[in-house]
Amino acid sequence: MLVRRLLADRREMREVLDRLRGASEAADEGGMEGALRAAYAMGLHETGEMQARAAVQAARERYVALSGNRVALREALGNRSLSELETAVDEGSRLGAKCDEFKEGRGVVKHMRKVREQSEAALQRLDERDLKEALTMADRAGFELPTTETIRRMLKMPPRQLLKLRL
Repeated sequence: MLVRRLLADRREMREVLDRLRGASEAADEGGMEGALRAAYAMGLHETGEMQARAAVQAARERYVALSGNRVALREALGNRSLSELETAVDEGSRLGAKCDEFKEGRGVVKHMRKVREQSEAALQRLDERDLKEALTMADRAGFELPTTETIRRMLKMPPRQLLKLRL
């Protein structure tokens, strides 16, 4: 009876560690959380088996990193800060994040880079219509760009002054 229980415990431990590794590799925060709870309930985080303890520790660190990245993405999206969002998306890419916030953030960064390029090009051309269009795109996206304030100042200038700058 004792042998059966020991074998069942070993099998359960392997299953939990397999779930933990699989969820960690897939960057599945929910799966990692559940597997970590099971691992801690079994005491695998303090077991004498170094491989099991190391697997739990590695999964915990990955879970904390992914969760922290999700928070950073939410904050950057909420703050409408492109530089913070770019940093969080880069970190999410490095971690292999798959959460909705990462997908949204990646899409926003891609769009805002396009808007930034158009804004910079409009500033080089100093064409009033292009400047207005670039400003409208930036305002619609809701993210402040370094070029936005410059474009606003340019558009406040009298048309003759803007023309002189172009020449």
